[in-house]
Amino acid sequence: MPLAAVLGVGPRELSEIGDFYPKVSPENAVVNGVRSIDVLEKLNIEKAGLRVITMKKLDMQGMKGVMEEALERACDGTKGFHCSLDLNVVDPQVAPGVSTLVRGGITYRESHLAMEIVADSGKLLALDCVEVNPVLDTENATGSLVVELICSGLEKEIL
Repeated sequence: MPLAAVLGVGPRELSEIGDFYPKVSPENAVVNGVRSIDVLEKLNIEKAGLRVITMKKLDMQGMKGVMEEALERACDGTKGFHCSLDLNVVDPQVAPGVSTLVRGGITYRESHLAMEIVADSGKLLALDCVEVNPVLDTENATGSLVVELICSGLEKEIL
């Protein structure tokens, strides 16, 4: 819903806040690691012209390749980008505390690589993490992962 609103295809009460829309050009928006899309989402994606990178493409190109593509698009003509990390993209064996458990998500290491690439770009302006559900989490595995991924996205390095 927030992405639909900033792309100008969400409810008017949200998408037209501030009397202009879209807030973000669809040419600069990317959704990475998609495994499933419902009918309404598909219609909004087509309507907005949003770039969606599926898990199939991620598997074929690798995380480095799809992140480079996403960052090139997000940074084209912009001062930087906002990264919204939806924890539903991570495999539920790694992140059990999410709202939609779908097998076949990205691995622990792939999730860190994605955030390390975000940090290395030097163009990150804002970061949020969504879809974490502590009630469904197991021994705070997802909560701990979120903290680690935020650190990776904010340039925490090994050396």
